[in-house]
Amino acid sequence: MLGYTNLDSEKGFTFFQRFLKDNGILDELEEAGIQEGDTVRMYGLEFDYYK
Repeated sequence: MLGYTNLDSEKGFTFFQRFLKDNGILDELEEAGIQEGDTVRMYGLEFDYYK
């Protein structure tokens, strides 16, 4: 699950979340030590990581 701070629509957020999950990026974030509640900056976006 992702929280977001600067995605301008729910549709955009849903697409981005699906993109991260489908491409294994969420798994990579965990492997890199990103923890729940951390703010992540990626692809010009900033979001809070939640499972």
